[in-house]
Amino acid sequence: MKILITGNIGYIGPCVVQRLRTSFPGAVLVGLDMGYFANCLTNAEILPECRVDMQYFADVRKLQTDLLRGVDAIVHLAAISNDPMTLIIWQV
Repeated sequence: MKILITGNIGYIGPCVVQRLRTSFPGAVLVGLDMGYFANCLTNAEILPECRVDMQYFADVRKLQTDLLRGVDAIVHLAAISNDPMTLIIWQV
């Protein structure tokens, strides 16, 4: 199983990644984050992007379709915290 986690370096992303790693130990976890607040990380024992199998730094609004190849599930956490403009309803 391959799981894409958008916003994996954000506020709750690292907790979700850790939970997915525990619940699905054989899954390939792929992180996608802009790294917008990456310079604000302090006191981290391990950087959040090190907990996934593959990490991509990109804007989720300009996602390359190749990133979705082989992905079985997406956990969409990408947003700018407390910004109402980040509330997007996804339609497939």
